[in-house]
Amino acid sequence: VMRPVTLNLNRVLLEFETLMRHAAGPQIELRLKLDPGLDPSNVDRAQFEAAILNLVVNARDALPKGGRIIIETINVVIEEADPERNSDLAPGAYAMVAVSDNGVGIEPSVLSHVFEPFFTTKEVGKGSGLGLSQVYGFATESKGQVSISSQRGRGTTVKLYLPRSIEAFWETEKRSLIAKETASGEETVLVVDDDEGVLTTATEIVSDLGYHVLSAKNGQQALQILKEATRVDLLFSDIVMPGGINGVQLAREARRLKPKLKVLLTSGYTAAVLTDEHRLPKEFPVLGKPYRREQLASNLREIIKSPAPRVNAD
Repeated sequence: VMRPVTLNLNRVLLEFETLMRHAAGPQIELRLKLDPGLDPSNVDRAQFEAAILNLVVNARDALPKGGRIIIETINVVIEEADPERNSDLAPGAYAMVAVSDNGVGIEPSVLSHVFEPFFTTKEVGKGSGLGLSQVYGFATESKGQVSISSQRGRGTTVKLYLPRSIEAFWETEKRSLIAKETASGEETVLVVDDDEGVLTTATEIVSDLGYHVLSAKNGQQALQILKEATRVDLLFSDIVMPGGINGVQLAREARRLKPKLKVLLTSGYTAAVLTDEHRLPKEFPVLGKPYRREQLASNLREIIKSPAPRVNAD
């Protein structure tokens, strides 16, 4: 469910910059070129951050030897006869956010398919194919649009057009009292994510919150850790992962191994997509990606403090 509020997108990008740099990796130069006069836009913050993170990860994957990613914001007014306007982009005023890279580029024959769900050119185990379809879904649900242009050997630019909002800013971020609580220093959290940059960031945050942390890059590795570890209090796993075991399957198998294990799943994709493609069950809570430190802290404390899962008698 989209929860739009009126936001200064420049501010969101600046607050989100550290996670973007982690996702891009040390070989990539990430630049922000933000228009100080950018108009506000009425969007779901978590979905906006997820869309930008997906674009950064796609740009990173197009730069295997390193390179540059530029995130730019600017106000644009689309006229009826504007050459940038496609049939789905209504004339009007927009806050435009562009993510560009100087990577390998995309073949023209592929370009028309990139927003289709589960379409991917990455090798097996390297991507779910959901990233750009999430970006498209976010843009259209926000009454905006997304466009992509690319040249082989020169790079790719994706532009998000988000309608200008005439409402006043609503940027009050209430931090939950639960988020201020720290761990006792005894609980162990197993963090699982196939994206190395996201895994590193999540592991650092969980460790900073006072938990013992174990980490795994996929479901198979996570199950091996669960079999060998004497104590794991909570499994914190991405849902959409390659390799034959997604987060839901991992959580179910983990509960078979450790019936009292607490579970928190995470994803940047909508509940509808996850329910259709990954059979998302109601018994596992899901934290939307990207999440802020306070959100993760609050969720971890709430779940760890909750009663242990019921163990079904055979």
